[in-house]
Amino acid sequence: MCAAVSLTEPIQRSVRKASIRSQPTVYFFANHSSSGGVGELWSDLAAGLAAKGFRTRLIALWPSADTSMAGDERVPWHHVVSEKPRSMRRLLCLVRDLVLLFRKDTPDCVVTAMPATNLLVPAAALLSYRRIRAITSHHTPANTLKWPMNWLDRYASVPPNVSASVSVSKTVATSYHRGRGWLRSKQRVISNALSPAIEQHLSELFRMRQPRIGGDAPFRVISLGRLSAQKNYDVLIKAALYMPNVIVSIIGHGPEETRLRSLADCLGVTDRVKFLGLMGRKDALRMLAAADVFVQMSRFEGHSLALIEAAKLGLPLVVSNIPVQLEFITDEIGRHCGISVDIDDARSLARSIDRLSFDHEYYEDMALRSRHIAAALSFDKTMSLYENLVS
Repeated sequence: MCAAVSLTEPIQRSVRKASIRSQPTVYFFANHSSSGGVGELWSDLAAGLAAKGFRTRLIALWPSADTSMAGDERVPWHHVVSEKPRSMRRLLCLVRDLVLLFRKDTPDCVVTAMPATNLLVPAAALLSYRRIRAITSHHTPANTLKWPMNWLDRYASVPPNVSASVSVSKTVATSYHRGRGWLRSKQRVISNALSPAIEQHLSELFRMRQPRIGGDAPFRVISLGRLSAQKNYDVLIKAALYMPNVIVSIIGHGPEETRLRSLADCLGVTDRVKFLGLMGRKDALRMLAAADVFVQMSRFEGHSLALIEAAKLGLPLVVSNIPVQLEFITDEIGRHCGISVDIDDARSLARSIDRLSFDHEYYEDMALRSRHIAAALSFDKTMSLYENLVS
């Protein structure tokens, strides 16, 4: 987890004073400072804008409770309060601290993610009586949150100081603004992307990749992400029952780990389902590059960074047939560049993976298609769209 830093410390000491005066100050907010898609994206954007002369900060409302999560050390996280509020009094204190922060060091723009941040930060900016523009963002579809946060987050773009509401995919955007035409003028769709450093690293790993098709070597399936109900690892573990010549590697940890290990044990597939635990980013990418196929059978996603990483490496993609995943694997002419499987159909998942393991031409075609959709995603494009918004 990234260390907490005093809110008064400057984050970009190397930026020249002339540049500081000419470029806006942008604060990126999240609920907490754990690693993950939002944290990685905000860190990448903050560093990229700082390189262009913007003053940027990464601010979490509270530290992550999961101390084992690895943080991004390029840019430190600031924390507004020392722990997650668990009472109305604590919540009001958090809002007060946000208001004081905005009065003391007024940014030109705040960019928010996660429901609590989308709601509280624009409100605190209004209460500070400072001219601060807010840009909210949604990274998973509506109805994936608990009530009342799900209902409230749908209206996060209503306040007058919110100039735009970003969704990471068209599917996510539709889920939030269906039937709310009066908010569509604020809606923007900006896909996630990987930082130039990660893209360069993936390019190097791609050049060294040696996928094994056929022969006696086991076919290598990989999946990575938090071990939670969202990721639906049950169906992948059950599919292993029908794939005796496949090794399934799962990278990550989370609240479902004990149950998933028990499931693998009950099914008798512990010899071919490997739980590799939490890894650093580069170690995880090396494991990803050593695999033959990437599987992500999530019950919901937004615009998965793990899918982008696998596509950049040219791994065939097998995903759940939910709208947001289908959007990701569909190219600009409507062609499917990955394989979609019913979300709870372990036998179909096993058949899809088996075909990739023995049909070399099919495997190569799906690998090329994967690289094709990855080529359309670039950090420069993503950062340019965010830069236009915050400017």
